[in-house]
Amino acid sequence: MFDGWAGLANLKLRVDQSNNQGVSTMGKVKKRRNISHKNVAPPTGGPSQAEIDDAMEGLDDEVDANEAADAATTTVAARGGKKQVPDFLSGLTNLQGSVREATCVALASFFAGEGTPDKLKMLDKLLNAGLLKKLLPRVVDPSTLVRLHALGALRYVKPPFLYVAKSMTSEDILTPCIKIVVEYAVDNVDGKASPHAVPILEQVFALLTNLCESCSLALVQATHQRHALLPALLHSLHVAKQPALHLETMKLLLVLCDNNPDLSQSFPAEFPPALLQILQSPEHSTKLRLTTIGVAINLPNVLENAQSVGLLLPVLQSAVAYDSIGVVGQAQAASEQWDLAQQDYGTVEFADEDVEEREHVEKVKKAVAVVRSWRENVHILTLGLELLSNMLANVELDLTRGCDLNQVFQVVLALYADVQTKNELALSKDVFQPDRADTGDVDAAVMAVLSALVLRSVDDNLPLNVAPEHLGAVLASAQASPSVEARTSAVRLLGTLGKKAHSLPENKVLAVCLSAVLRDTDLAVVCEVLNALFDIYADEQYDSVFHEVKFLTSLEHVGAGMKSKIKSEAKSLDRELVAHAKETRLNLLRFIKYKKQHLK
Repeated sequence: MFDGWAGLANLKLRVDQSNNQGVSTMGKVKKRRNISHKNVAPPTGGPSQAEIDDAMEGLDDEVDANEAADAATTTVAARGGKKQVPDFLSGLTNLQGSVREATCVALASFFAGEGTPDKLKMLDKLLNAGLLKKLLPRVVDPSTLVRLHALGALRYVKPPFLYVAKSMTSEDILTPCIKIVVEYAVDNVDGKASPHAVPILEQVFALLTNLCESCSLALVQATHQRHALLPALLHSLHVAKQPALHLETMKLLLVLCDNNPDLSQSFPAEFPPALLQILQSPEHSTKLRLTTIGVAINLPNVLENAQSVGLLLPVLQSAVAYDSIGVVGQAQAASEQWDLAQQDYGTVEFADEDVEEREHVEKVKKAVAVVRSWRENVHILTLGLELLSNMLANVELDLTRGCDLNQVFQVVLALYADVQTKNELALSKDVFQPDRADTGDVDAAVMAVLSALVLRSVDDNLPLNVAPEHLGAVLASAQASPSVEARTSAVRLLGTLGKKAHSLPENKVLAVCLSAVLRDTDLAVVCEVLNALFDIYADEQYDSVFHEVKFLTSLEHVGAGMKSKIKSEAKSLDRELVAHAKETRLNLLRFIKYKKQHLK
């Protein structure tokens, strides 16, 4: 019953259409919906559902016959009539500001939260009906509230965000976003004089972060606009007592400056003191301070200075401090509360005499808090590990001479073992599977740290021993992790180990590991495996193992499979990945030709 526009209007905002038909006895769940849905605040604030319902009265219920035939699959029963996606989107161009605002609020409310198959289907219908062409102009709507909720709607459109990000960028979303940033992020932003300035900046920074993370073209365009963006971001950091704004600002800065020296070297001189102030202020959240470290280590000369590194380490140490018993216990508590947390009703008001409803809502709120706390800690741990791997990869040699890489390697592997134990426990109870993405993030962060440690030991000739059981943990991640990044980092670690001098039996172990991962379905992982094989078997030293494992036949099949996959999926993949895959396949063909000549 929840497909089409009824799903969009009702699923998130919990509108009970049966209430309009005079049905009065449907139990407590029915009663809760009837009482509460009018007061649920959307994620961006603004009008309540009651106001949205009033605004939606002005939408035209009729469409012509051709339009009805084309959109037949999107029709649903709504308010006693037929609502269709094209008809609903007309609210974005309605002359009444209240209707435009209500439509944007409905979109933001629907797409906020977890992505579901129903949301994916509805998103596809909305995109085909011209959602972006009608929604993007609302970013610079004359009404401030329409701007706010339009940005919120665009921000919350996530799956499949790579495709949507490309579409937004091709529709020139950057131009109105930069206009909004320049207009609102001024020196001495006055929250009282402009009450919507701060929430608008939060939304536009979050949207730009999503775009630049998902689309390389958006990142290039944002970098070209750095002379407008950087001063605005600096002004936002100076707004007092706005931690949410500061966090969104730092997230955008992190995405912009990561591996982007052209932009990092353009930072105004006022940025380092602003970052230092945040790092040295314990009242700021760990997430904000960690994100600030991510920005700081991309600035010129920071990792070359022992004093600068010394300022970063205490925050990192607190982030990756790992109490395995506590974390596993928290994961268990979150898994037990998972189903209850899915009933989150937002901000709801109830009659005083409705004691059972109040008790139920309190339980839901506590469950939501437990799950959010678990997710927050997972994110902090992940971010801390990612920053540690970046610092290990880039810090000056003199600063790592006194570091015992073996000890660090063992500590990180112990952390990974605890995470795996927690996953097995959760999966054995058939709970928490919706959060496999969080598990993949931790896997990716751990493997990135381990890979950075091995690379550091090879490049700087530092002692590091990888025991067979440790290699088994890495191989398990390379083969079975839900995260592409984790599998890629694990393969990179194996390839780096292959660069160190080792015996033929050790090489055979590596060969078997890489051969198993060569069957991965993701192009990024396969490319990493191939590059590892190129490095290890470029010389003739290990040709006997290469022949024994029958790599040549496997590589010929991989080359044919890559060609087919690149051709069929090029439009849905990132352009950089496609270019990387094509280059790797070309190197593969040359490598096969070279090996055939030497193995005769």
